[in-house]
Amino acid sequence: MQPKKKATLKANRRLYIHYYYNADQAAEKEKALDKTLIGLKRELQSDHHIAEHEPMYATYFKKQKKDTGLFKKHTLQGLLDKLDVIECFETPGQRMRIGEILEKQKDIYRCLDIDAPSSL
Repeated sequence: MQPKKKATLKANRRLYIHYYYNADQAAEKEKALDKTLIGLKRELQSDHHIAEHEPMYATYFKKQKKDTGLFKKHTLQGLLDKLDVIECFETPGQRMRIGEILEKQKDIYRCLDIDAPSSL
């Protein structure tokens, strides 16, 4: 608790907190986080969404929206709805083809730092 101006705090006991920093452990955790983020980015780029990772995708989108100013223009559901209308064409024995992607959709992909799928 911060004392107000010209006020003093009086207490009969003191509390000591000891912080220990392990540089090796911190480096390992950072490496693990980087690996997780790279994996999630690959999932998003390859359209192999895993249901258990949806909360992490949402967190990523929220951070990117905040950093790029997309919060001012769109809601998270609105962004996903705009990206959901991209048409995909599947033919047995052939690669999936992506329909036309609008410039607004490409801008959203750029702001999210995700490569937009190539269109027909």
